[in-house]
Amino acid sequence: MRNINNVGWGLVILVIQVATIGLCSWKIQAESSSSDVMKASNAATLLGGGEINEKLRTFQTAINDADKEKASLADEPNGFQPRIHKAHLWHALEGLDRYPNYFDRWKSRIKSREQSEDHSVSHNKDSDDEEKEIDDLLKLEHVLRDTADAVRRERKRIAQQRTTWMQKIPNFLQEHPQFRKFWDAALYGEDWGKWCNGILHPKVQELFFTTNTTTGAIQLKTCSDATVAQVLSGAVRVEWNVSLLTELLDEECSDVYSIPILSDAFCHELIQLVRSLRLFFAQDTTIEQPRFFSLSQLGITWLDDFLFRVLLYPISIHLFDNIHLDSYHSFVAGYAAQPNCVTPRQFLVPHTDDSEVTLNLCLGEKDFEGGLLEFGPMRGERTKTKLQTDTVQPRIGYGLLHVGRLMHQVTPITSGDRFAYIVWTRSWTDTRAKQCPCCWLNHRKETATCICGPQWN
Repeated sequence: MRNINNVGWGLVILVIQVATIGLCSWKIQAESSSSDVMKASNAATLLGGGEINEKLRTFQTAINDADKEKASLADEPNGFQPRIHKAHLWHALEGLDRYPNYFDRWKSRIKSREQSEDHSVSHNKDSDDEEKEIDDLLKLEHVLRDTADAVRRERKRIAQQRTTWMQKIPNFLQEHPQFRKFWDAALYGEDWGKWCNGILHPKVQELFFTTNTTTGAIQLKTCSDATVAQVLSGAVRVEWNVSLLTELLDEECSDVYSIPILSDAFCHELIQLVRSLRLFFAQDTTIEQPRFFSLSQLGITWLDDFLFRVLLYPISIHLFDNIHLDSYHSFVAGYAAQPNCVTPRQFLVPHTDDSEVTLNLCLGEKDFEGGLLEFGPMRGERTKTKLQTDTVQPRIGYGLLHVGRLMHQVTPITSGDRFAYIVWTRSWTDTRAKQCPCCWLNHRKETATCICGPQWN
């Protein structure tokens, strides 16, 4: 009987998942045949965990949401529901920040409305009004308290998770001593020669580095006097001229640029490291298994520092509206035709990233098939009768640079394994200080009309 129940619940869950993917997948057929393959895979199953929180938004969906909001407001005359409507919460927070005695206005507004309907307002009616006003403040307080509690729980969980992982690294290195060099930052902090001997792609070496004729030391062209440590820490800022970047970059499709970064040999080493880490942590069922591996969270930070300081920051200034980045987060994603603990996904549905600029660096492995990257419109752009997508074939050692709000997906892997080193970059001091998340996500330009804009009142 238990097995029958399990099968029944499995079918129910499968139906729900299929319906969810069907509603949130691309609304209009794309031109490429790989899109058709992916949609068929999405409709059939969720093998490999292709789902993600952010889906393609359409204007029809927004209309439906608006209708739902009107219906909910009609159910309660006062209508303030910060737990249900993010806009209510934003208005309350902005009002608290902008206006003196902001919450006094809520009470007077309620009373004015009630008095206009009935001039003979009783004492009990006043008490009811006060209770409504207090209830609204309690709603806001409860939502904010719940949010703070959620942040606190996440902070503690992440801290404990990372501590546990780091405590396991010595045992991992005892079993796999060949990977010790990844944790030895000194090996990569002395001179650029070690980077050019096996880590970086030959084209990057050719364009970005030169040899000192006096000492024979390999130097970064634009800041030849700076040490590796100074560059990776951000103490010395790297700047590349446009002519140099023109030789290095190729525009694969609109606003998506490819750049050679790592050597094939080093990509293979990274894959072996990630495979070994995944299998090692999977042996311990008492600890939380990471969804994606972040090498920085395991103590390997020098690679992220290089990617951000030497490539992402200086190149993004030229490519993406003079954007100034100040934060970065990386992880390794694994895809396979038969997903497992090492490569847990087969594909990835259309989505946007929580980043201003994304680096998607293909590590391999060799001879994988499928796993193409398809790029759609910018999030928030109106679509008409056909959704045009551009398909890019990942190349080992090459990274793709694009803005995070560009819709993209990964088509199903049909054979072999594919690993990608992903870096999300953000601009807290610039982009995210000037726009609310809704305007930023939906690519709105008229920020003056936003609740966070200077003209909003």
